[in-house]
Amino acid sequence: MWIASGSAVCASGIALATRTASGTSRSLDLGYVYPIGDMSVGGGIALPVLGSSGEVKFEWTPLGSMLSARTTAAQYAAGTGSTETLSPEGKSFSSFFLNFGYSIEAYEVLLNYRSVSSTVDAPLDKTSGVGGLLGGKDKLESSSTATSISIGVGYRF
Repeated sequence: MWIASGSAVCASGIALATRTASGTSRSLDLGYVYPIGDMSVGGGIALPVLGSSGEVKFEWTPLGSMLSARTTAAQYAAGTGSTETLSPEGKSFSSFFLNFGYSIEAYEVLLNYRSVSSTVDAPLDKTSGVGGLLGGKDKLESSSTATSISIGVGYRF
């Protein structure tokens, strides 16, 4: 519960903002293939040599915008919200993949497993917005790991 000037202004569970995040990473796969009869095994790593980008946006509700010191009480009364955009500065990225293949006459069935991990730091304004609500923090840290499994069929030549 948020309390301002001795009065409750926001109960638990009330949304103050909506966060959206987007990003891309472009990498060059460096790997190997080891044939074993009708099967093949491969794997490797992804080198992040082709760049990356990202952005985080907070669409503040009128109440969230006022509580995070982005708007005044008068703007809150008028129903004014705000948008805060953060651009990451510190980034790290790692990825690896494994491939398994099996030949059936002129075709090959492939099974691919890929894992991608990333971490980013975005600078914050300590006096308002996310930085203000987090108690004066100067950066927002976030990390994620995503895995995918895919199956494909190819023609061997």
